[in-house]
Amino acid sequence: MTRFFTIFSVLLTIVSLVSCKSPITKASETVAAFASGVATSDSVIAVKYYPATKDFYSLLPQIGEIEITEAKEVDDNIVIVGQSSYYDKKSVFIQQNLTFWVKKAENGFVIFDSKGLLELPKELKDFPYRVGAIDKHSKDVTIGKYYNRIIGFFYYECFKNQISLIVELKKFPGLGKLIGVRQTGIAQLKMNCLLPSKM
Repeated sequence: MTRFFTIFSVLLTIVSLVSCKSPITKASETVAAFASGVATSDSVIAVKYYPATKDFYSLLPQIGEIEITEAKEVDDNIVIVGQSSYYDKKSVFIQQNLTFWVKKAENGFVIFDSKGLLELPKELKDFPYRVGAIDKHSKDVTIGKYYNRIIGFFYYECFKNQISLIVELKKFPGLGKLIGVRQTGIAQLKMNCLLPSKM
């Protein structure tokens, strides 16, 4: 009987120690687990710890381990700030500053938003801001939600501008030759819009 109580006491102590982790520690572990899932291309793990990424997982960069530089409780959430260093697909060394917003869920902690993970193609320049699709303070969930629509609208605008140019050139046949554009259709016209690296 004494042996049973000894084993029970040891188990109770272990359970107590595990459950004594602070919310900040648990939130930090959640961010680390998510980063590990993304680094190993394990979408199941990544989505488990950051459920919203199921809608934009294919847009995530191949981040590496995250070095946490700050962790604090803000209202009922925990904000984790860190930096990820990794080599991209072109072997370019990248350092990304990342911020994660973490909250307590039914089965532990989950990330519910972030900033710094998603970037729109550089070719779009300030187009997304000019059309009001996002602003400088938009977080990753918002960018992920509108990513494809922003790019689609960008190409729509490019196409519309190219059509307008062709129509104008047809009004003045000599102008096309003057600026070096053949009037044999859109396929012959050099597009001003470059293809983004991600679609």
